[in-house]
Amino acid sequence: MTERVIRPMEAKSSGPSPEDFASALVRTETFIRDVAPHLGRLFGMDLQLTVGQLDEGAGMATEGTTGQVIVDPRFFVEAGHGSSEAAVYGILHETAAHLKRITTNPGLTKRANAFMAQGEPQAIFENIFEDIAGNNLIHAVLPRMRGIAHKLYAEKLFTETDYTGQPRHLQFLYKIIRGEMAPGDAIAVSPEVDVAIAGLRDYQGQGDVIKYSTSVAKSAREAMTANEQFDIWQQIIYPEFKKLLEQDRRDSKLQSLPDAHGGLGELGEKSEPGDDQQSGHSGEGQPSDEQRFGSYYDDYSKNRHPEPMDAAEKRKMTGRGAKKAQPKMRPTAESTLYEHEKALDARLRAETGHSLREQQTYNAEVVKRLDSINEMRDVFQKVINRLVAQKRGLSRQTYSEGAVLDPDRLVQTVIDVRNHVQEPEAFRDYEPRKGEVNAIGNTDYVFAFDVSGSMQDGAKNEAAAASAVIGLEGLSAMQSDIEKAEAKYHLDLELDIRTAIYTFGDRSQCLKPLAKSLSPKERLDAYDAVISLNGGETQDFLALEQIETLAIDADRRKILIVVSDGESDDPSRARRSINRLRDAGWFVYGISIGSDAATALYQPTARRIDKPEMLPETVSAFIEATLS
Repeated sequence: MTERVIRPMEAKSSGPSPEDFASALVRTETFIRDVAPHLGRLFGMDLQLTVGQLDEGAGMATEGTTGQVIVDPRFFVEAGHGSSEAAVYGILHETAAHLKRITTNPGLTKRANAFMAQGEPQAIFENIFEDIAGNNLIHAVLPRMRGIAHKLYAEKLFTETDYTGQPRHLQFLYKIIRGEMAPGDAIAVSPEVDVAIAGLRDYQGQGDVIKYSTSVAKSAREAMTANEQFDIWQQIIYPEFKKLLEQDRRDSKLQSLPDAHGGLGELGEKSEPGDDQQSGHSGEGQPSDEQRFGSYYDDYSKNRHPEPMDAAEKRKMTGRGAKKAQPKMRPTAESTLYEHEKALDARLRAETGHSLREQQTYNAEVVKRLDSINEMRDVFQKVINRLVAQKRGLSRQTYSEGAVLDPDRLVQTVIDVRNHVQEPEAFRDYEPRKGEVNAIGNTDYVFAFDVSGSMQDGAKNEAAAASAVIGLEGLSAMQSDIEKAEAKYHLDLELDIRTAIYTFGDRSQCLKPLAKSLSPKERLDAYDAVISLNGGETQDFLALEQIETLAIDADRRKILIVVSDGESDDPSRARRSINRLRDAGWFVYGISIGSDAATALYQPTARRIDKPEMLPETVSAFIEATLS
């Protein structure tokens, strides 16, 4: 299996246009690579993802030696009809709805597998409810994904609003999942199906058992466990499904198949209610449910729930999970973590001093802000490409490819070559652009966040923390892109980015020293400090004066971005420090949240924003402005 991981991604001709497919493929592959370090912890599991190319029709597989899960983005792009958003949701769905149980709960997986082995109706029933529960976990961690789910389920997977042409047991499942994932439309089903669902929506007058059993938490203080979910599905919901299945077995209008003598006969008349044998292995002379409803089940597997992992791969993964699993503790008032989560939590605390819950919160913020992070990376990638072209163009004796060809002057090149011109004009010398490129590189970004008492407002606080994530992760990703380009082309691009984070309130604190690297501990320390606040006064001058002491080479660009919502305790002292920084070559930007005070202090390079939610994109825009 390892060999097939290294083959390049190739778009297929079916489905969307090759251009659209290729574009969606790149975006999906980038998403996998970006979130791979975070995705397992995001959903409380020990999971390693890597991008690879698998055999036709496969979307995920387990690498035999390392236990990594290989993801083929082509499968998910095709299943999402060429949409990268749908493909990303599919990867998140498979992780949260299915891989989580397989890798963390082998006991429950064994129970679920035994139930699904009864036949296709039971397998689809379990799949539908796992899907809803897994999607609800995604939406709890990444709320913006709910809108993508609504579009995906309403426009691609369950597009119909009338399911009366389906067998009753599938009408039951389809109306439930359509209503949970894309609410708002009136869904038509048979009367007996509506009655069954209505009884579960207000089960014994106690409330909606469907919503309760697929939720992430039973209450604000207690999580809903996978075992409890499965028990409710089996003991309360499945009996209603089974009644509808038995009605379908007896309904001659739904089925007409060749009998044992080659003629056509009505099916199901000899069926006995409650005979589970008919699900997969019917009695003598009786067809199985797969024979009765095969075309409906094919529609489900091909169009409504494409399966990225075959049974053999799932068994392999289940076995790996069983080896790693340990006895689980039931949740208590103090903790709802199971053993696998506790092991991750203990390791994180030892390495970073922060909990698994803090890591999950940070990871969720990273995924939520990927668009802003990637926009910055795209801007800087152009800088990297220009510098690579310059370096290779000026070192043509070293590289067999020679100088870089200007595609806008190909006609002139043909003329020059035919006339034996030694240096065709289309081969551009990049020397004149060297100054332009160097003006962008070797840059230090320092962020200073106000954590004084006035920032206690939840919206301001969360926006500042999100801005810290964009700054740290975006710039760290850029530095990683630089290093990858240097390794790929065997060049020293003489280009690097360093970051630092300071906070100020009644004191100044350096949360991340100026450096190219970004450790897990530094990530969590900075995020926790910004989102937690230390209260007190707005002594921004303390941070400004501390930043003045940084020893920075003269050839590096120095950029300071200060975020505050209030007036400095000593504006004159702060202004003197700002002027000294600018005299020393610093670009100093101020972002003022809902106040003119900081705008006046950091003029002329200052901006006021009145909506805290605009802060992350404002910080992102400032960084982009320094790159372009």
